[in-house]
Order: sequence, then structure tokens, then C-alpha cells
Amino acid sequence: TLEQVQEVANPAALLLPVDCFFAGRPVLKLKNAELEKKIRNGMTAVMPGLAQGEYRVYGQNGAFLALCRAQGGKLSTIKSFFEV
Repeated sequence: TLEQVQEVANPAALLLPVDCFFAGRPVLKLKNAELEKKIRNGMTAVMPGLAQGEYRVYGQNGAFLALCRAQGGKLSTIKSFFEV
């Protein structure tokens, strides 16, 4: 209830992280800086062998970067979520 939220010292702590809204998609953690840089800059990353579909993509430090789509061995961004 609104009253319960108002009683919490830090109401922002009640918010869910944005990546939880995409929990049905598999996690893809980028293993190198070059791939991470491409995703951060909105470029397509070549990743042969990556199964087709949508992924929650995380950087090397574990930060959620983007929701991406893999198709034909290429990973492209649907929507970025990282902070600059």
C-alpha cells in the first residue's frame, strides 16, 4: 500500500532492477572488451555459433547492458539499458 511505501526509509530500494522484466530470456555475459564496446556503441557484434533468439546481455563487470537479438551469428541491440 502507499502507506507501507511511505514508511520505508528508502522507497527506491523497493524497485525491481530492469533486467528482471526480461527474466524469460537467457543471460549472455560478454567475455571481452571488444564485444562489450560494440554493444555499448549500438554496433552489431559477430558471434558465430550463438543460438538465435533474444538475450539479456551483461558486461564483463556483470552490469546489465541491453536486450539483444541474435540471428545468423550476429548480435544486435534491441534496447540499451546501461548508464553512461
